[in-house]
Amino acid sequence: MRKYILPVLAIIGVVFAANFVAKQRKDVPKPPAEMSEPAPAPFDQTISGTGIIEASSENIEIASPIGAIVKYVKVQVGQMVKTGDILFTLDDREATANVDIKRAALDVAEAERLDAQQKFDRWKKLSDMQSVSKEEFKSRQYAAQLASANVKRAQAELAAAQTDLEIRSIRAPIDGEVLKVDVRPGEFAPAQVANNPLIILGSTDLLYIRVDIDENDAWRVKPNTKAHASLRGNKQIQTDLKFVRIEPYVVPKKSLTGQSTERVDTRVLQILYSFPKGAMQAYVGQLVDVHIDAGK
Repeated sequence: MRKYILPVLAIIGVVFAANFVAKQRKDVPKPPAEMSEPAPAPFDQTISGTGIIEASSENIEIASPIGAIVKYVKVQVGQMVKTGDILFTLDDREATANVDIKRAALDVAEAERLDAQQKFDRWKKLSDMQSVSKEEFKSRQYAAQLASANVKRAQAELAAAQTDLEIRSIRAPIDGEVLKVDVRPGEFAPAQVANNPLIILGSTDLLYIRVDIDENDAWRVKPNTKAHASLRGNKQIQTDLKFVRIEPYVVPKKSLTGQSTERVDTRVLQILYSFPKGAMQAYVGQLVDVHIDAGK
């Protein structure tokens, strides 16, 4: 009987160990699905790069000029706006009260100016008859001038208060489309530039593609060259591009695809191309593969 004890204990130990390892082992993540092959280059000599679609006005990130609570949000994603349309408003109770205070102060200053001017006019008539001293006359004259200056100061303070009230209504700087809304009533809008803009606005009748070209290929790039773009995920969706400009400042490369194989330890020359919105079913922020004609 005893000769079976050790083998049984060994079997139990193996089973326990296997069960323990099975529980502790983490699932091995599946490798990402392979991306579809980009469309073949339509040119004999090609410079290839990754491009990102943006508004032709560039993507305008709307921020708050002051830190305050959001009162109303007047727009939604996809809405077309005109220059000056209100995008969202901030809590304006204190600013409104300050305008009322400054307006009342201006009324007081106007009344004091009128009173001082009337007194000076009377003393001026008396001075013509040489019945008052020059010192008294100058004193009345300075009082009228001081009252006029106080009116101008009150007017300036009222204008400043009205400006402070006006900037609490954040307005569209251009005609365009609301691309993103990341703000809601009751939230605090910080005055500094946030990582996530409150609203992104842009002109989308014409779309731009910002293409990153490795600095090692920058010497091959020429202005006014032809280019062709194809949509990632469906190379059948493609369009010809029109040259817009070359950004003359070479910048550090940013990761666009998020893939571990993408190099970011280099610098890139950025080239802007354009295409009409209806030429390709694509959206702002989407990545495309771009081929640029490098022939003579």
